[in-house]
Amino acid sequence: AMRLLDLEADLRRAILQDAFEPHFQPIVRLADGAVVGHEALLRWRHEVHGLLSPAEFIGVGEDSGLIEQVDWLMYRQVFRRMAADAGTGYVSINVSPRHFRSEDFVERLLRLIDEAGADPRRLRIEITEVALLDDAPRALRMLNVLRSHGVLALLDDFGTGFSALSYLHRFPIQALKIDQSFVLGLGGE
Repeated sequence: AMRLLDLEADLRRAILQDAFEPHFQPIVRLADGAVVGHEALLRWRHEVHGLLSPAEFIGVGEDSGLIEQVDWLMYRQVFRRMAADAGTGYVSINVSPRHFRSEDFVERLLRLIDEAGADPRRLRIEITEVALLDDAPRALRMLNVLRSHGVLALLDDFGTGFSALSYLHRFPIQALKIDQSFVLGLGGE
């Protein structure tokens, strides 16, 4: 319990110090091996423990309600990097269901993109099925507004919940990111 309290206090300090940084994992097209984009992955440069992966602090961030602040700090950095990099590849960011439910999520995201001078057509948001199921009509409206600005959506962790291909017909989804547990063992005996 003390470790969690310390981690939450550290997280609050890290937000004030903007101690988070995106790391960009290449996304490769299988057909020819070309890098077509990058996924921005959150890392925390902790003053004592060094570089921490999300697995080490996201739970505390979600439990304490701090995760949205952390996400917005990261999104701002990602959009600035996108603006500085004139590349043609896309960048994807993860959006938690909780964050996606925010009333001002779309407006705030589009404003940050604009303030950074980034091209929204290079952005992909990765959302999970849970984000779509909570309020499907609202999710559809949000995704359509984002799409009208060029921001596309990827369905993340497909295969972990009540996965249904009908999402592809009901929502403007650009691609599926299939969870490894869904395909593990395919092609085997």
